[in-house]
Amino acid sequence: LSTRDHGRMQTLYPMISQFNYVMVLVSINGKTWLLDATDPLRPPGMPGINTLNKKAWVLNRDWPQWINLLVPPCRDVYSAQLYIEKDGSISGEMEVTYNSYSAWYERQLLQEHPGGEYWVPRLQQRYPDVQVEAIDYRNIGDLNTDLNGRIQFSNPKNENSTEDFLFLPFLIYSNFSENPFKKESRNFPVDFPYPFEEKWDITIHLPPAFEVVRLPESTNVILPNEQAQFIYEYTQSSNTIKLSIVLQVNNDLISPTDYPQLKRLFDQHIRLSKASIVLKKK
Repeated sequence: LSTRDHGRMQTLYPMISQFNYVMVLVSINGKTWLLDATDPLRPPGMPGINTLNKKAWVLNRDWPQWINLLVPPCRDVYSAQLYIEKDGSISGEMEVTYNSYSAWYERQLLQEHPGGEYWVPRLQQRYPDVQVEAIDYRNIGDLNTDLNGRIQFSNPKNENSTEDFLFLPFLIYSNFSENPFKKESRNFPVDFPYPFEEKWDITIHLPPAFEVVRLPESTNVILPNEQAQFIYEYTQSSNTIKLSIVLQVNNDLISPTDYPQLKRLFDQHIRLSKASIVLKKK
């Protein structure tokens, strides 16, 4: 095959000069696996990201052929409980679940930082004075299962709050701190290495003495044929706010025609990631 940084292959003829990488294709109990033994933290069936260049040529004496390089979607799931005090301080607990390439990336970080210290700068993007009190990961060594973790944290200060108002950032963390798409138009497709999804379920517990005066409006941006979507919804009761947020790219190749909508989708995500909930003292 040809790696992503080496260029796309012409599939009319399998010219050997366009290939620069080799993997092994095996069939075990009727299931086909791609083996790329270049990283001990990647399980069988998970090639290196740079090899995900859509197609590969199978060298088989009896049946040479082109095959599609298909990998499972990458999924990050965050489920959080946030407790807000009347002085604006926050305590929270977040469950995280990673699969596929996200699990591989997190395991790399955990190999370098076994205590999960890298979560401190992640959380500081939203809460500058955050204190991480406990981090616990499960299934670190089992590469064939999802990676699960729990993070407990608190933020004793809220610099943006006043005596009568509390301003609360609600999106705790995202892989995208800014829109990766800057230009207004594009002449070539957007080529993601694999489909991916970020999903957040956040429950915010409010102090009895405060009421909600502003919440970001619900948003739903969907590309044609559901190639990608961004959904933000909320429900509110007297003392809780439940937020559901999904950023999902289902098609790893987005055409230039659909690029403006993709850019708008990420614009909406970044805008909401920086938004705040406003509470007012009753």
